[in-house]
Amino acid sequence: MLPPNFPGCRIVERPIYTYYYDAGYITIQEINSPIFNLTYFVVKSESSSVFDYKTESGMFSFLLAVNGDFELNCKTTAKDTVEKSQWRLLTEAGPFEFETTAGDNTEFIVLSINLTELEELNQLFPEFKNYLQNPDSSEPVHYLPLETIDYINHILYCRYEGDWRRHFIENRVDDIVFSLLVSLFGEKPFPEVSNEDIERIRLSEKLLSADTGMHKSIRMLAEEIGMSGSKFKRLFK
Repeated sequence: MLPPNFPGCRIVERPIYTYYYDAGYITIQEINSPIFNLTYFVVKSESSSVFDYKTESGMFSFLLAVNGDFELNCKTTAKDTVEKSQWRLLTEAGPFEFETTAGDNTEFIVLSINLTELEELNQLFPEFKNYLQNPDSSEPVHYLPLETIDYINHILYCRYEGDWRRHFIENRVDDIVFSLLVSLFGEKPFPEVSNEDIERIRLSEKLLSADTGMHKSIRMLAEEIGMSGSKFKRLFK
């Protein structure tokens, strides 16, 4: 069962594993298919907490930070700090050590893809094929593209059921993987988006929601959040 006042999302039709300890809890929900495994973690703790996680062999994994900051230790490299709206490739099976901050609500996803399903992507991204053959254990942390954040939210808040739900989520997983590989190996249509840009776009959404009677232009909204009109127009969609 979910803990009282659960701060994360409830993934419909999926089992919930909650592990309680003195300072809080870790809740894990999973979406599995022959093609991918998606594991959604929510950690709530009154003190710093550390736990291990290991991915399945024969899978290639992406770490996606949904909320909160945490430390990632891949055993073979120094610790990385991963912040909200950032992501990282996991180039080894693990185990990985996660250390969360006291008092924070930390949410993150480990998305693992079956390597046999990546043939088409290898053709689209030759650099990715080379990367799979020669992975770099010191892989850096990147900011999530805005479209990828949307795809993640589509999965966490999916309103469909049954076969529609399965089809919808499988397509969103494809979209997540494709958008992340484009951001790494493809042509970048826009400059890299910073965490500050993401927060400003979120502020503009709050301003619009709080003032539904006003009809503000793009220029007016951009000025309120301290962003140029052209950049705001590209990022807000």
